Amino acid sequence: MGRRKYVLIVDDCQQDRMAVADVLRSDYDILEACNGKQALEILSRKRAQISLIMLDLMMPVMDGYEFLASIVT
Repeated sequence: MGRRKYVLIVDDCQQDRMAVADVLRSDYDILEACNGKQALEILSRKRAQISLIMLDLMMPVMDGYEFLASIVT
């Protein structure tokens, strides 16, 4: 069996992150970030292993739009 893939859940609401993680945990290793800045830090270390990023758009520090702009450019 191949190695498991990661899902990065980015949301400032811990309850929302936990709910999504509970659904996906049986098939994926879960990484969590509470804003776009934390997500960028995780992405810099684990990019090759991350299969999916679930992203909230409205967050403090760095919102989802800023995160997307920074990884696309």
